[in-house]
Amino acid sequence: MAGHCQHAGGRPWSGPLLISLGLHLLALALMGMIYDRQVRMPTPPTSIKVGLIFKPAPKPTGPAVRPLAPPHQATQRPQPEKPPAARPDPRPIKKAEPKPAPVVKTARPTPAPLAPKRSPPAPPRRPPSTAITAPVPSPTTVPTATVTTETATAPTNSAPAAPRADPAASPVYRAYLGAIRQRIDRSKRYPLMARRGGQQGVVLIDFEINAEGKLCRCEVERSSGFKLLDRAALKAVRAAAPFSPLPDDFDPRLALQLPIRFELGQ
Repeated sequence: MAGHCQHAGGRPWSGPLLISLGLHLLALALMGMIYDRQVRMPTPPTSIKVGLIFKPAPKPTGPAVRPLAPPHQATQRPQPEKPPAARPDPRPIKKAEPKPAPVVKTARPTPAPLAPKRSPPAPPRRPPSTAITAPVPSPTTVPTATVTTETATAPTNSAPAAPRADPAASPVYRAYLGAIRQRIDRSKRYPLMARRGGQQGVVLIDFEINAEGKLCRCEVERSSGFKLLDRAALKAVRAAAPFSPLPDDFDPRLALQLPIRFELGQ
């Protein structure tokens, strides 16, 4: 094949025709490659800008309206000045004096007769209080220890008793009073706060015992000046109750006054 080629039918092909055919085939192959590359590569999205243009509204084509002429201002004519009004003469006006109302005489009510004042009921008589004195040792009584009580006199406001034998002269009476005083002295307690505060004094206690020896009444007749000591004295008498029953020859109730002394040296 040095310059000529033979076809299957036996005719020879010229060289330029083969060259032209080869170039066409090469061009087709290149175009296929370029088309395949363009298909594979993604194309960038294209953006389209849209602008809106507003069309101005058409002007009305009606007949033009002429501006109204300003109304003519009415010329103000000068008004004549009014003469000043005559001032009335200030004359005092007499006020009608009110007539006094007729006085109506009222009859005075007659005072009702005063009822006679009732005299208040007399308070119940209390038995005379007996002062507890120091006991005198007798053959029938047991010797007692020294107590810190003082002798007090019976109150002067008591009613005079019926003439009878002096109960203080009875040994039984003195022994009973001595036992009551010893019992109260054993119940007495000196308040700690009063001792620390240096408080001392004498409290006179007025109390009453019934026939069974129970305490019916207990109160401070004369204060020591300190509430702590007064309360301690009342507490001592109440703690000592009940006492022994009263002897048969005693009154149903026995009123007594007992001075209770509180001293720091005790």
